[in-house]
Amino acid sequence: MTTGWYCSKTFGSGSEEGSVAAAARRMNLSPPAMSRTLSRIRVAFDDPIFVQAGRRMTPTPRALELQQQVHAVVAQATGLFRNDAHLDLSRISPVFTIQADDLFLGALGAALLERLRNECPGVTLRFISHDRHDDVSLSLRERHADLFIGAPLPFKPEIRTQSLFTTGFRGFARKAHPIFQQPVTLERFVQFDQISISRQERYSGAIDEMLAARGLTRRIVLIVPTFFTMIETLRGYDLIMLMPDIVIETLPHREIGLRAFELPFHTPPLTGLQAWHPRNDKDALHRWLRRTVRELCLKMKNGHPVSDAPDALNE
Repeated sequence: MTTGWYCSKTFGSGSEEGSVAAAARRMNLSPPAMSRTLSRIRVAFDDPIFVQAGRRMTPTPRALELQQQVHAVVAQATGLFRNDAHLDLSRISPVFTIQADDLFLGALGAALLERLRNECPGVTLRFISHDRHDDVSLSLRERHADLFIGAPLPFKPEIRTQSLFTTGFRGFARKAHPIFQQPVTLERFVQFDQISISRQERYSGAIDEMLAARGLTRRIVLIVPTFFTMIETLRGYDLIMLMPDIVIETLPHREIGLRAFELPFHTPPLTGLQAWHPRNDKDALHRWLRRTVRELCLKMKNGHPVSDAPDALNE
């Protein structure tokens, strides 16, 4: 143990207990060990520290002078192990860099900023794009991003992840689209021109394989990399596309003239997660960011939020 720790305990114990033996009991030491400790402190400060006053020990003026200072230093050192105890969000202006899918950015980016600013008015969010060729693990490791939010990826083993939400899909088209004139069946679904979302420039996927197994083929006339690039296109043309529920629920349908419909087949749910480098596991500010992201996702109107779980699910 360090001399500083002994100082703190001795200044408190000796002055309160009144004897070396009593102080030794309080500190769980033998009287000889307590005497040796007191001797080292006397040498360190070149002062008797405690002197005999009848049958009791009384602190010297130098000891009383040091007592408050030592306690303050120890309290400050203890605070290093509780770095979130005095995090005053109202007085700081952090900048968080988040690498995110356009799905999350478009659907929840503004809502996240609002939630963060409710507690930390000086916060700034900087979103950077996520491309299929990006090495997200490297981006987090090299501090290019503080946090990643998006679909699961083949992360490096050290990267921490936490599930945020799962969401289903519905069809999306302009209100005047002829698909709404009759119930949407598989046969009617494949009759209309469609937009496909693919970052990998693929012309077909799981839906097309399912349709092919039933002897059906849909007409894909447009392939784009992101969902939000096509919202304006849907408003003016008779095209349909599959859209995640979390996106649909954040759009003002009436104002933009679009309408959702239930699909006549099952689609695998889309999972969203957040990922970070382990150096940020215990950082108070980063934990606050992750907690806010997760709380926002848990309260999504029509998603399927994950149940409460530890901060890092893969630890």
